[in-house]
Amino acid sequence: MLTWGDVHDELARRPPRTVLPLARGALPDPRALGARESIGLPRGQRGDLRFPPDAACRGLHLQAFPDRWEAHLDQVHPECDLLGHLRRDAPTVLVALVTGATLAFIAAATRYRFARPAWTR
Repeated sequence: MLTWGDVHDELARRPPRTVLPLARGALPDPRALGARESIGLPRGQRGDLRFPPDAACRGLHLQAFPDRWEAHLDQVHPECDLLGHLRRDAPTVLVALVTGATLAFIAAATRYRFARPAWTR
């Protein structure tokens, strides 16, 4: 029977960002083997699970769909280095966060500038 360790090893041999679709019944429930609820980019999945990081700080990330699992190996597990995970595995999220923070700073600075008394400008 196929194991989650086999899936991890297969993904480690493949190029980064490879996604393996797996039938739900082909593997045991990952929660019973240490996978924890997590979050991921929305792709229509019902949930996300992650196994603890391996020795190289990579992580097997599972997305649960009604009929299948989709598995990929994060290059950097978020528990090891959240910023590194965003940079390597979710760069669009990192760009969105930086853009949002920059816009919030600009809006706050502009509001503060016009809220001060005229003699302090």
